[in-house]
Amino acid sequence: MSTLGSLPVILISSLEEAAAKALVSELIDNDVTDTYIQDGESGDRVWKLVNKYYTANVRVHILPDNGQLDNSNGHGVSPESIEAYIIHLSEDELEDDSVWCRRAAGAGGAWRRAAVRLVLADCDADPGGALAAWSAAQRAELLAWRGAPPDDGPERARDALQAHVWPGMQREGRAARLPPLLSSDSWSSSGGSDESDSEAEELRAVEQAEAFAAALGSLGAAADTRPAPAGGGTERLDHAEALVQAFCRALGYDMDSC
Repeated sequence: MSTLGSLPVILISSLEEAAAKALVSELIDNDVTDTYIQDGESGDRVWKLVNKYYTANVRVHILPDNGQLDNSNGHGVSPESIEAYIIHLSEDELEDDSVWCRRAAGAGGAWRRAAVRLVLADCDADPGGALAAWSAAQRAELLAWRGAPPDDGPERARDALQAHVWPGMQREGRAARLPPLLSSDSWSSSGGSDESDSEAEELRAVEQAEAFAAALGSLGAAADTRPAPAGGGTERLDHAEALVQAFCRALGYDMDSC
């Protein structure tokens, strides 16, 4: 059984713990806290995020205004472990920019580093108001938790969090081998059902996205290993061609048949 300290974190910054706990109860749709060892007196919960292709277990931690992050004993939450940062605002706080800024500035600068940033308002905020402008400038998504229809806020928040590439995520139902990319002629002569074709195409798209991400990740290393400008004309061309081929394969082209 793993400990909570091994998990990436969703941080919820709110006025008080009670309001944040109510939000968490609505947000989490797959609680697996019982499968983890509780560290000390932590009341954090573990949410198993599930989408069509991946699952990931994440720790949900509440930070009230009168609290602070404490990882001095190794069982708390460190700013570096926070992947998603949620600022919760009550109706009375929607017009007070000092509240938004204070909550964004807390948690050791984790707001700036968080990959997912959400501002959850208890009611609809003015789309042309200061809060909306501030959220856009912070690259955060502003959601009305009690909007219309009433389930839109929680559902959209789940969608945003499930779409993130979480550390430790696991691929669900991965096919051992995907069928090769087919030409338009091959598709027209295929005897497979539309449903199976669609499923194969979706899986292939995921594989291509993963390959494309890997190709993007190789650019940093490529910058360090590329040949020196002096006297390396042919070598540099070969290196550039190899990069182009990697990207073409990531996009689904069969370079061996070209």
